[in-house]
Amino acid sequence: MSIFTAPRMVSAKPPEDAAQAAAWWLSLRHSPRWSPARQAALEAWLGQSQTHRVAFDRAQEVLGLAASLAADPELLAVRERALSMPPERSVPRFAIAACLVGALMLGVAVAATTWLPGWGRMERHENAHGARSTLRLADGSRVDLNGDSAIDVRITGRRRTVRLLKGEAWFDVASDKRPFKVEVAGRTITDIGTSFDVRLVDRAVRVAVSEGRVAVASARKTPTEIGAGELLVAHPNGEVQVRRLDVATLGDWRYGRVQFSGAPLAEAVAEMNRYSPNPIRVGDPSLNGLKVSGVFFTDGASGFLNALTSLYGVQVRSMEGGEQVIVAGEDASTKKM
Repeated sequence: MSIFTAPRMVSAKPPEDAAQAAAWWLSLRHSPRWSPARQAALEAWLGQSQTHRVAFDRAQEVLGLAASLAADPELLAVRERALSMPPERSVPRFAIAACLVGALMLGVAVAATTWLPGWGRMERHENAHGARSTLRLADGSRVDLNGDSAIDVRITGRRRTVRLLKGEAWFDVASDKRPFKVEVAGRTITDIGTSFDVRLVDRAVRVAVSEGRVAVASARKTPTEIGAGELLVAHPNGEVQVRRLDVATLGDWRYGRVQFSGAPLAEAVAEMNRYSPNPIRVGDPSLNGLKVSGVFFTDGASGFLNALTSLYGVQVRSMEGGEQVIVAGEDASTKKM
């Protein structure tokens, strides 16, 4: 059963509206009038703007969805039941079948292009310092986005793709036939039915799995699979490390707290800066060797700074503009936290 019938007459030039023009190009491409010259014209039109490329990709995805629906067993069964009905003088059986299947496919196509949020187009989600948000994607997956983080999301009829631009995101992936992939810093993380956290830190990619498994791949290496309770760190030089982690504390940032276990002070400060309204800075190189352990709330940095001064013996100076600078106290070099 054909899902696309090219019209006999096609207007001489594409409409001004990008979505209508994309449909025009697809219609022409399925007609006997298609030629190498028209292919070159299509490529020129696509090259005029990103809007044209997105509209054309979206139109192709909808057409692909309609093609998959054409072979759907339930739709075929509806068609067969309609054809088996007693014939009516006024309405032929094949017309009933065509109308039923056509109406169902049209409804899904309209839903795909109009009703489903984010269907087929790239959507940007971004959080400032100190902000966290929870997103529900068009496929039902859930994304928790950390502070100072940004992602691009695209959900189509064939694939689900998220690009982590900066920061950190937690993914609870909905079960679906379409692959779910997270792209970050030249790596592609493919979900194999799971919940996992992805973080980009100084061009290093950190992937931690809470449930299920993921495959992490780059263009030059075979994929590395990790499962629940494992952390993969992919360094910019290509080195990949895998180690165990405590699942109980994984993703604590989603609940407003962070935990350090022997973390260098600079690393702990960088993490707290994701949530602090005022920047924190280590102002004394002699403090670089200090290790920080403990659980801290992310609703402001006062608890973190108070713990540093009381347990470490460091001093915190408030600068003009709100910046908090950590400097050594009298006994800062001898205390550990």
